[in-house]
Amino acid sequence: LTYDAGTVAASSGVVTLTSGTFPAWVGTTTTGTSAINIAGSYYKVTNRNSDTEILISDSSASHSSGAAYVIVQSQTDDKTDDLRLLDDIVEEGYRTFLHPHPLEKRRRPHIWSFIMKNATLTLSSGNLDYDLPADFGQHIAWAGYSVATDLRRMEIISQLEMEAKRAMDDASGDPKYITWRPKSFVSSTGQRFEAILAPKPNATRTVNYSYRVNPDKLNPTNKFPLGGELHAETLLAACLASADRKTDNAENSLYEGLYQTRLAASLYADLSVKPI
Repeated sequence: LTYDAGTVAASSGVVTLTSGTFPAWVGTTTTGTSAINIAGSYYKVTNRNSDTEILISDSSASHSSGAAYVIVQSQTDDKTDDLRLLDDIVEEGYRTFLHPHPLEKRRRPHIWSFIMKNATLTLSSGNLDYDLPADFGQHIAWAGYSVATDLRRMEIISQLEMEAKRAMDDASGDPKYITWRPKSFVSSTGQRFEAILAPKPNATRTVNYSYRVNPDKLNPTNKFPLGGELHAETLLAACLASADRKTDNAENSLYEGLYQTRLAASLYADLSVKPI
């Protein structure tokens, strides 16, 4: 059983529901105990004080009002491990779905149409390198100027090609070429990327581009996966197959075949709305 209606606040180990009522099974011993995930942190529920107040195992836990959460009922002794396993299953299934293996007779992995995002770069005179968004996922699909110049579209090239062009020509003008490269890793934010251009811009310009998103992990705050209703059954099958793998049922999985069938249908639907 799960429950996530409304929002909560937590202070000194007391979790208060800001609207609604906790289900009767939360915090009881007759139907098993429960665990709660509040904004990505896991706690065992140790007692039910009232319909809107429970105690958790960490008395130092603090979450401001309006925090998203989910409570899961458990029949085992280690409730938080059960909740972590459930989250791991969903995360693995989600990533497996988002990054499928290459289609037959195609060399490159499929990139879903719904995983592409439009953005803009504001070029400034003399600046060759530009930070890309935090959710940039290592792929620029298209880049072009938003207003008329001698060029309408930039050519996307490799990093090696970009270094060669920069070494051969130090001229300035409207950039003709664009690529991306990783920035130095920062432990507090993770891997980030930057766009690099050639030749050197000599004026302020706006470049429109599209890139592959690196989606955030699903959690009580980020509840909705990419893909929408059209691919919901495929994502569910991916998660069920992941559950089989993580519970040692991989060899006898009933769901891996279902996932592959649903994936083929989703890929066909996605290819029908984008160039092959």
